[in-house]
Amino acid sequence: MKKEKISSYIKKIDDENFSINLFDLNNITKIVYGSPIEMCLVQKNSTLTIDVQKTLTEEENFELQSAKYNERAEFNRYYIILNDLCKKGYLQQGRYQIQAYW
Repeated sequence: MKKEKISSYIKKIDDENFSINLFDLNNITKIVYGSPIEMCLVQKNSTLTIDVQKTLTEEENFELQSAKYNERAEFNRYYIILNDLCKKGYLQQGRYQIQAYW
């Protein structure tokens, strides 16, 4: 059920490229982790592209735990959240465009 709901937030551009709204990404973190991880881009009306893989280093796993505890992730650490979601099977590997338009 979670995976179906999460997939509804993600727009598939092609086999390797995906797009997701920043607010939807915050909703996904709430669904998966039980509480949202606030993820704010530096500027509104911007797009951040992240290559997502199924791997996390020990240091990245520590930063993930910190983000979950603090319910906040800096924009240069989004890849850790996305890689964890991929590792857990919620996202496909590929390039994700995170859009922040408001």
